Amino acid sequence: MSLVKLLSSKPDVVEDTAGSRKEIQKCIDRHGHLPEHNYFYYEYMKADATVNRFLKFGSEGVLANFDPRVAAWEFITEPLTEPQNKLRVMLEAIAFCFSSGAEKVKVELSHDFKKKFLDSLPDYLRACRDSHVLIWPVFRMAEWDGDELSGNRWKKLRHSKNSLERMGKIDVTPCTEIRQEKLKELVAEWKRSRTPNDRANARYYLRLIDSNFAGMDSTRSVLVDGQPCSITGGWKIPNTPDYYSETGLHNYKYDTLGDYANWDDLVALKKRGFQKVDFGGSDKRLYAFKKKLNPSDSYKTHIFTIVRKHTI
Repeated sequence: MSLVKLLSSKPDVVEDTAGSRKEIQKCIDRHGHLPEHNYFYYEYMKADATVNRFLKFGSEGVLANFDPRVAAWEFITEPLTEPQNKLRVMLEAIAFCFSSGAEKVKVELSHDFKKKFLDSLPDYLRACRDSHVLIWPVFRMAEWDGDELSGNRWKKLRHSKNSLERMGKIDVTPCTEIRQEKLKELVAEWKRSRTPNDRANARYYLRLIDSNFAGMDSTRSVLVDGQPCSITGGWKIPNTPDYYSETGLHNYKYDTLGDYANWDDLVALKKRGFQKVDFGGSDKRLYAFKKKLNPSDSYKTHIFTIVRKHTI
């Protein structure tokens, strides 16, 4: 596909993504099919120095973010379009960004789609090495039997559950029923407990709390003796019978709290009848933690940057 042909399909650039919420949501309702196809997630994730820009191609679109300081674009997951049109929309969006003076465009693509995309990338562009490869565990709820915690393969999780229940009175409640100040204290505790090399995005969670978890279909918090110690939450993936468990944090006060909170989340989601639960992109360390919950399978996404060939 030539650059000239690509540039003949320029998008409408929606700059006021907050004021254009209905327009963007309409595109998500029609074409959304991936975990991060969520309007509120798109708004919550924006960094302070960047601006959201929705690239609209008729009824299709790309959830994008622009950093004017370095002329850098970032696409939030793959395009909002039908599968057969995904490559075309992706290439059109990339071409638009570079024709508008972009220095680089950061993308996150599934393993299979990445190869198709790279094979079709215009000659004047090149893809840098992956900055991250994320592993996304998936649970098929019809075959997931963790709610019973019976059998040898659930031995460690049974121990985790019993260990936490010995620490105090355990309750689980929707986060929307907990005072926001309490939840913000929990986020501060979580951030202080992270390692120096870990980029703890507390800003995202604070925006989530301030909005009273708008955009989420489920939220849960594990309370130990009345004190909220965890936040889990997510949403139904558009146009699918599946769920994305996007948010998971805890305050590290109890060794097995993370195990319990994520196990409890899966049990609740199974009761709600979701076919599959996607537990989110993970580095190798986090994936090892999630594997304790015995996912059915997993898939990979690749995060990398596109630049002009003359860019070093």
